[in-house]
Amino acid sequence: MESFKQFRRASVVYLLRDDRVCLGIKTKHVGAGLWNGYGGVIEEHETPREGAVREVKEECGVEIHMHDLDLVARALVKRTPPGSTEPSAQSVVYFYTTRVFRGHPVNTSEMRYPTWFQRDRLPLDRMMLGDREFIPMALCGAKISARVVYGPGEQTLLEPVAWSEVGEWEDNT
Repeated sequence: MESFKQFRRASVVYLLRDDRVCLGIKTKHVGAGLWNGYGGVIEEHETPREGAVREVKEECGVEIHMHDLDLVARALVKRTPPGSTEPSAQSVVYFYTTRVFRGHPVNTSEMRYPTWFQRDRLPLDRMMLGDREFIPMALCGAKISARVVYGPGEQTLLEPVAWSEVGEWEDNT
């Protein structure tokens, strides 16, 4: 069994082309076995955008630039360690989109099967429970602020996902 990974910040990037979005299947850590955008833990010395650029390169081989990222959602995510009933790990996850990238997504040890989905036909039943609630709107241009509280292993939600659309926010990521 994998140890419980704690982190303060993470980023997820959705590559967009026309009305399609590229998703891959995570192979490990949070979201393993599920369709997701490309991303992961932001290192202490990185900004969320710098972490996003690094993670996309590592997870699918595609090159992106910080200035081409559009912040579409920010979520406070609480996670519950295995064997516990109370969430004790808290992270902020930054969700970005970009239409500007170089290269084609490929399989890596962290993400497999890069696939282009129509934005209105996402595999929601095979995505993270919290993401299902707000990512479709964020991929269509809404700016979303969310709060997600997961049970052990992110297999359940301990409370309904709270989200709201924000007009604009100061994007200092």
